[in-house]
Amino acid sequence: MAGMLLLLFSQTAASALPKDLGVMGKVYPVAERSLLAVLMERLQQAQQSGRLAGIEADARQRWQAYAEQPPGQHYPRAPKPRTRKLDMTLTVEHDLADANGQMFASAGTKVNPLAMLQLSRDILLFDATDAAQAV
Repeated sequence: MAGMLLLLFSQTAASALPKDLGVMGKVYPVAERSLLAVLMERLQQAQQSGRLAGIEADARQRWQAYAEQPPGQHYPRAPKPRTRKLDMTLTVEHDLADANGQMFASAGTKVNPLAMLQLSRDILLFDATDAAQAV
């Protein structure tokens, strides 16, 4: 089987070598203008007509609006302030081992990542666009 594949590969590789195939018909020069030249011409026309400045101003305004109010999930305002304790404890579903086969967590073990690595600071969530919260 390997010999058959080698034979097939050698035949395919030999036919892929470059060679002169001759002339099949008349050759014509390229009639289209360079795409780069067309684009540069259109850019210059837009600049001269003032359209380019409008496009740039529109893009600047859209990016400014995006930076000031990025899209995302908007949550309703909490009716009253409160503090919550975060419990990230999870239960290991099956034995876990490292690359050397050394088991470091067995199935059923409860693990709390925050017990191993404490957050360096408290987390405060607020909406800076709400004047009452941004005081």
